[in-house]
Order: sequence, then C-alpha cells, then structure tokens
Amino acid sequence: MKTLLAGLSALLLTGTAIAQVPNKTPTSAKNPNRASWRQEPSGYRDVPFGATQKEAREKLAFGSCDVPDSDAVPISCIVADLDVNNVSVHNTLTFSEGKLVKAAMYFPSDKYDEIRQLFYDKYGPPMKRETRSVGNKLGAAFENEFLTWSGKRVDVQMMRYASNLDMSMASFTTIKYEQEQARRAKEANEKAKSAF
Repeated sequence: MKTLLAGLSALLLTGTAIAQVPNKTPTSAKNPNRASWRQEPSGYRDVPFGATQKEAREKLAFGSCDVPDSDAVPISCIVADLDVNNVSVHNTLTFSEGKLVKAAMYFPSDKYDEIRQLFYDKYGPPMKRETRSVGNKLGAAFENEFLTWSGKRVDVQMMRYASNLDMSMASFTTIKYEQEQARRAKEANEKAKSAF
C-alpha cells in the first residue's frame, strides 16, 4: 500500500508520461454559478468534508497514510478501492490540520466516458470545460478534457488523462484548502525569487 501511495504521489507530482499545462480552478468572483449548484457534494463516500481521520476510519477501510515532515504538510491516505459500474477506482483522502479537505479517485482512462456520464448524471453539466493537447514521450498528441463543477464550499474536477495516458482522475476539494494551497504556492514562489 505504501508503494501505491508513493506511486500515486509521484504520478501527481512528476507528470512523467505526459506534458500539459496545469488546470486552474475558477474563483467565486469569476464564477457566478458557484452559488446555484444544487448538487454540490458535502463529502466523499459518506465522509463529510471537515471530518477527522479517526471519523473517516470509522466509515472507510484505510490502507496507509504518508508521514509528513511537519505538521503544516497535509497527510494523504489510501482508502479501499471502490467499484463503480464494474470499474475499480483507487481512492485517496487528504487531511490538512486534521480535517478532510480533499478526496481523489483514479481509474483507467479507457473507462473515462462511463465515469464522466455518472458525474453528469449526479452533478449536472460542469460549469467549465477545457481541452488541451497532451503528448507522450514519443511525440503523439492526444486531447485531454478538464471538467469543473464549482460550489460554495467544494470544487469537483475531472480529467481524462492525469499524469499518464492510462489513468483518469477526479477530485473533490474544499475551496478553503484550494485557497490555502494557492497562498502557500505564492509564498514559496516569492521565497524562491528572493533567493537569487
């Protein structure tokens, strides 16, 4: 399990197999539909956002969790796979300051259309759809699709190709956590710029 968590983390961080521009989530000010999304999820797999790791463990079978270098670093945990229409979905939960702030699901990209239809059925049409060209190491080009549903508290994002052409991903992230991650990235960038 620890190897799978490390592999998923590396897959998300390195983008080793394909190259693409990262997706940017619309902010509340830019997206007036955010307040009108009635299907906004309040949690993931019966675990509400804001739940503690202990509370999540009472509802889901956990695999392993990473061990951060400091308390300021979020903790990611692998939880039991989910079967969605006979598609095996790998799941991770992210806890920041002890609370559930993000859930991600990974599944084979050849099942993307099936899972995307389930998202349309459950959450309605996305508020934002983008496509970008991605390429593999051999130079072949493919079209990646990014879908975003934006609510008052949570953004749901889905992409055909995560960090390789074999894996799709969907994530459920609290707006507060997205804002905190953006703030940290900006601080790190400023610190890096001042280093030279």
